[in-house]
Amino acid sequence: MKRLLVAVVTLVGCAHQPAPAQLIEARQAYGQMGQVMPADGEAARATLAEAEREYVDNGDSLRTRDLAYAASRRIDLAKSHVRTARHQQQVAALEREAAQLKQSAPAVEVAVAPPGVDGAAVSEATPPVKTEPEVAPAASEPRVAVQGRTGSLDAPSRRPSLRPPTVGEPLSVFAESREAEDGTLLTIPASLLFTPGSAELSDGAQARLAKVADAAGDGKGTVLVTAYTDNQGSDNKKLSTDRAKAVRDALVGHGVSEARLEVKGAGDANPRADNSTPEGRATNRRVEILLPKN
Repeated sequence: MKRLLVAVVTLVGCAHQPAPAQLIEARQAYGQMGQVMPADGEAARATLAEAEREYVDNGDSLRTRDLAYAASRRIDLAKSHVRTARHQQQVAALEREAAQLKQSAPAVEVAVAPPGVDGAAVSEATPPVKTEPEVAPAASEPRVAVQGRTGSLDAPSRRPSLRPPTVGEPLSVFAESREAEDGTLLTIPASLLFTPGSAELSDGAQARLAKVADAAGDGKGTVLVTAYTDNQGSDNKKLSTDRAKAVRDALVGHGVSEARLEVKGAGDANPRADNSTPEGRATNRRVEILLPKN
């Protein structure tokens, strides 16, 4: 599979120069992906191949960059699944070891004196009671390095949940998260939520916003949804407002109280990157969701 992609990349390099940064990043990430679960590897390969075909056909288009970005996130997700599986194996091994220690530990006979009976006569008056010694927990819990887009956090691992996993990609795959003074600020590229140039939610947007709704929970604090555009177009204020409202309506559909939601269309204000480049404009087209502190 990787040889086929290398051939495609070679042909692409001859057709267009230069490739967008997102596509270059996706190629490099795929080449360094390593061993992953077959289904994850195939999904990453297929998405990157689609990005390469789009690049051959249309060059550095918005769809090329979006597909390349999606391929990179699928590669990140594949690596995350491998780390999770390894962690679960470590937890299972620790639990098996604890069970074996408990089974092999000798029983301790304890003589219990009934009320009013002298302890010296217990051995004759009362049969000993056998109790199992407590097994001390493992000396140290494994630690998992959690890598995000903004850096890495080395944190103690947690026992995996017994509930079945939620279908869809994790929030960290498509949303940049950082702590703000008023809560947690999630930033999602507009290309992952909307069809180009409109406020219509794209395929996959509902699943992503369902994850945001889960993160918002059922608290009482205000959830602020702010949409931004680049500096292209004639009515960016209206487009950004319509997009913020579309996100609000989706969150309501996923269980967030409408009374908690506040929307704002910021147009091309507060750009995060230079609008003179395609990459910069793609960065500026975004939705920011501020989740209040609980």
